[in-house]
Amino acid sequence: MASDAKTRQFEYGGAAVDRISSLPTSLMDSILERLLTDDAARTSVISKTWRDVWRMHPRIHLDENLISELVFEKFSELDEHTQLLELSRTITDIFSAHRGPVLDFLLFIPENLPIHQTLDMAIWIRNISDSGVRKLKLLNESLFNPFIVPSYFFSCSQLTHLTLVNCELNPPFGFGGFCNLISVELKYVAIYADMSLGTQLKELDMEICTGIEHLGCQFNCENKVTSLRIVDCEVIYYQWFECIQKLQVLELGMNELPSTGKQVITLDKLVHNMPRLGSLFLDGFFLKILKPGAATFMRLSRTMENLKYLYLHCIELYELDQSQHVLCLVRSSLICNFLKSI
Repeated sequence: MASDAKTRQFEYGGAAVDRISSLPTSLMDSILERLLTDDAARTSVISKTWRDVWRMHPRIHLDENLISELVFEKFSELDEHTQLLELSRTITDIFSAHRGPVLDFLLFIPENLPIHQTLDMAIWIRNISDSGVRKLKLLNESLFNPFIVPSYFFSCSQLTHLTLVNCELNPPFGFGGFCNLISVELKYVAIYADMSLGTQLKELDMEICTGIEHLGCQFNCENKVTSLRIVDCEVIYYQWFECIQKLQVLELGMNELPSTGKQVITLDKLVHNMPRLGSLFLDGFFLKILKPGAATFMRLSRTMENLKYLYLHCIELYELDQSQHVLCLVRSSLICNFLKSI
């Protein structure tokens, strides 16, 4: 039977050649991208070449699978407090072994292990902030312990993609926005001060968020937003829709009627400034708070020439207002490839 060494090495001219360590650096990086961060870190013991590649690898993903593996396989017999300390120490060790910039960082925080409350968390965020992180995901499942994003996070000028779950944003006074941010996803996020996400933003997804009124300065005549999703937030600010003419995808939903039940805008006014709109997602609760408007009974004042996909959720067609809104949308689109009612 061939030994393990022979499976890794090729005998040529009497000398053992480590073929896997002779791979191009770009291919090694591609291999590391397909491994869990913990497994990728272990490649550093293969050879000095792999150790150098890992140290400079720009991606650290501490996702749910990796965190679960560490907790349930390595720390399962420890109490929760010790688990928290050991998990924090392990993540710190991963950062310590890394020498290059971290451009893509993901951290999953388990519900019962709020590692974001440890002192090490501040060091990790400072580390990626200083290294020019471009893609950042902080997924905090500990719902009763939101992560308060530190002020130095707002200096991440190279950031292009941001996902935050159960966090609090309180930007420093005078914060002018991110220079390169193009995609933002926020869930269970509270915003406590006026802020801009930057002039390059194209995709904004907000679900169950509070304080979204502080993003009002984002929606001006120069904004580049092409995809907007606002679901189950406290309120929807209709004045935003006056300045999103480049919008191609829009989703609006509410899990219940506002306490005031106030109808503040017509369907016609809602979509009037969206000539490029191709996909529209609306739910029944949202349609209930729209004013009927004269156009609702016939068609919109502007034909929605680019509308191809219309998704309607929780629609009660026996309610006159909702059925009229649906008919108005269908009549006002030249081609509606997909109509889905649930």
